[in-house]
Amino acid sequence: MVAGARAARASPHPPSRNWSHCNHGAWALGRLHATKYGVLMRLPSECRNMAELRLQIDRLDRQLIALLAERAAYIDRATQLKPIEGLPARIDSRVNTVKANVRAQASTQGLDPELAESLWTQLIDWSIAREEKILGHDKQE
Repeated sequence: MVAGARAARASPHPPSRNWSHCNHGAWALGRLHATKYGVLMRLPSECRNMAELRLQIDRLDRQLIALLAERAAYIDRATQLKPIEGLPARIDSRVNTVKANVRAQASTQGLDPELAESLWTQLIDWSIAREEKILGHDKQE
């Protein structure tokens, strides 16, 4: 393998000098964005038909699943740390803080805060049930 090919493969960004790094972690050439999922990212307004739009939704779904799996790993770690710190699975003050944070972040991003809170309520309930399964049912804070 030639040194140039090795350097190009090891590089975290496309080889063209016309590419620039975007604030969401993708590399951009114009308005198209290369992602690690192999689908070029387009803005919703740039999708020319439903097939292109569906590719973008599927790309986002893969990213959301990856993030939810990462979040679940932190929940699993909580089951190891909470007994050490004498904490129950459900801590109402933390639940309220997370929901408030989610509502605020949703508002900032232009997403309906009611939708965000509803989704996170289900996510939080699932997380607490997962913790309780391992820790046993604890009294609330």
